[in-house]
Amino acid sequence: MTSVVQLYSLNPKEIDNWNMADADEQTVDIAWWHQPHVPPRSNVRLRFTRGQLVDDSPVPGNEYSNVLPLAIVPPLVNSHAHLEFSTRTRPILPASPFPDWVRSVIRWRIEHAVSGPAGVSTGLNECRSHAVSAVGEITTSDDALLRLQTGMMDIVSFRELIGLLPDHVSTQVDVMNRHVEYFASSPQGFVHPGISPHAPYSVHPDLVAAAADAGCFHSIPVAMHLGETKDELELLDTGTGAFVDFLQQMNLWDPAVLPRGSTVLRYLQQLAKLPRALAVHCNYLTDKEIQFLGQHPQIAVVYCPRTHHFFGHQSHPWLRIQAAGGSVVLGTDGRSSNPDLSIWKELQFLASRTSDAASVDLLPMVTTHAALALGFEDHHDSNGAFSGAVIMLPADSSDQQDALLSPGSRPVARLVSSGDRVTLLLCEPLHEHGGK
Repeated sequence: MTSVVQLYSLNPKEIDNWNMADADEQTVDIAWWHQPHVPPRSNVRLRFTRGQLVDDSPVPGNEYSNVLPLAIVPPLVNSHAHLEFSTRTRPILPASPFPDWVRSVIRWRIEHAVSGPAGVSTGLNECRSHAVSAVGEITTSDDALLRLQTGMMDIVSFRELIGLLPDHVSTQVDVMNRHVEYFASSPQGFVHPGISPHAPYSVHPDLVAAAADAGCFHSIPVAMHLGETKDELELLDTGTGAFVDFLQQMNLWDPAVLPRGSTVLRYLQQLAKLPRALAVHCNYLTDKEIQFLGQHPQIAVVYCPRTHHFFGHQSHPWLRIQAAGGSVVLGTDGRSSNPDLSIWKELQFLASRTSDAASVDLLPMVTTHAALALGFEDHHDSNGAFSGAVIMLPADSSDQQDALLSPGSRPVARLVSSGDRVTLLLCEPLHEHGGK
């Protein structure tokens, strides 16, 4: 006889019993079931056998009282994070002018050079607390890289490269090569290599080209901050403006480095050579650049809505990029410009300001599309093995699809195959919500 254990409440003790019960099958009745590429379904009973999802059927009408106020969605992915700032409790000020903010970031890094890597560990813990399964992390030191290996989540470690002057190029290429070779000589399990030439105002064009060539040769993703501010566009076009003053004060200005008439498009064309790349922020783009992104969807634009809001930028062109056929995913940036590392809050923030976009259209920006952008194509359930994020819905609206991104929803757990079991891994205590 087949033995079955069903989860009837969100009481932590019952969850533990469900996780560890000696039963052939595990079942759970949920309010909403969001699978990739198919419309969401309500009131679904998931049935697992020996850790494999074997059935997802409608809950019988006379058993609706067993349905938990939960939605299960594909694994959550934070496509862009600077975890080193995770010990901060508030963003770095001033937010403008932007070069002044950059000065403050540099000063913070110098002052926290010893303790900075601890922020990576703190950030990983925070990501786990928000049910995140994968992160695109900008790595700034070897010590920070070592901290990533304790993450127990899929991580792309994008090694940051900074060097605007010609004399800096060879040193930064050596940094890049060591990072790539480290993974080639000793694969790091959950952690995977990436490269991040920082931004047009901080990276020599030859270094960008070297990073693109290395990404192509090793088939690893490259991420670059592009089109972040109007000051950046002025620097590229005319070699004037606030960034010139900033670079002169830092003894980093060489007017011959950036050809006049340069544009964001020039950098997008470099990224287009890669099988996978991320153009981070892209707050200011021309119609031609948006059209180019539509023609090259392997370049994912990473939009960080709350960081965008912090700096007071004009409306982001993400809808126009999508309409052109381009890929747009979300990131949190770091606590230097964002109040926390919750990719779910990032999505809720975007939803609250996008009245004509349904949750089913926004969700892939932090799940399947984001996983693809980082190279985790199989990051959702495959061949019966299961992985998903568990979202607590407001109790008074769990029967409504729009409740998924309402202010009262939040990720509370991950549901994952573990050996011959499926385990509900809590991210936060649930006793105060009581279940049923």
